[in-house]
Amino acid sequence: MKNEKKGYRWVIVILLLFSTTINYMDRQVISYLKEYFCTPVAQGGFGWTNIAFADITSSFTAFYAGMTILAGWVINRIGTKLGLALSLICWSLFEQMALGGSCFSGCQTT
Repeated sequence: MKNEKKGYRWVIVILLLFSTTINYMDRQVISYLKEYFCTPVAQGGFGWTNIAFADITSSFTAFYAGMTILAGWVINRIGTKLGLALSLICWSLFEQMALGGSCFSGCQTT
């Protein structure tokens, strides 16, 4: 029985490691896309200025920091197991909304 618990704990540790790694990688994507965002519209980019990009990035960071406090309070209330499960579900749903729900309709993009 002890060996089963040890194996189960390592599975949980690995799942937490992967979910945290994917979370950090996902947040770093915006910095990799700066060149695309700031490329003129005529060349296929968004045409943002460096100041506009900085404003958007700063807003994202401030919102993320504020939500961390709220998320910590919620997880303290509902527990870490349920909190992690709900956070992964919410993150996935918001990712789908950011994609326009394309994978909900058979992963067909236009």
